[in-house]
Amino acid sequence: MRSAARGPSPLHGGKRQRAGGEAGTTIVEAALALPLFFLLVLGIIWFGLAFSSYQSLVTSAREGARFGVAPLANSSYNLPTTNQIAQRVCSHLTTGVLGGLAQCSNYGAGTPPTITGCDDAALRGADNVYVSVVPVPYTVAYTGGGTATVSQSDVVVGIRKTVPVLGFTLHLTTCSTMRSENN
Repeated sequence: MRSAARGPSPLHGGKRQRAGGEAGTTIVEAALALPLFFLLVLGIIWFGLAFSSYQSLVTSAREGARFGVAPLANSSYNLPTTNQIAQRVCSHLTTGVLGGLAQCSNYGAGTPPTITGCDDAALRGADNVYVSVVPVPYTVAYTGGGTATVSQSDVVVGIRKTVPVLGFTLHLTTCSTMRSENN
């Protein structure tokens, strides 16, 4: 059944509103807003990829430092060498979102570059895995008198990787240190 009431609408001040007049405005607003929205979504995705890559670096450095302070059962409970630590870091790093480092293939026979600590200037250099075993001597005082000097080792693992993000290069650097109390 059709409505018999045709004519001016009392809701719009007695004037009929045309539906086609606002259609053009909506298209213009969408044309202005959608590129900004898609740029925002793309930025969120790229930030997520960069953050995930950084978390992969942090986890790999921690895994390398943890591996470096644990004695190996298959080698008379000796600590792993810097090459073994670097290989462990590289094998953990390749599972990350943006992949491993090209330098990781060198540590089967070669030695990784060394650093003295997490604030070493070498970490601001080339992309690589840096591994060092740093001796840390300290003195122990006994309650009955006397002292002894004990030397423990810090295993320092640093990673630097360059990641391309939206045409820019993002330099990601992380470092992890753990103390070995087994020697």
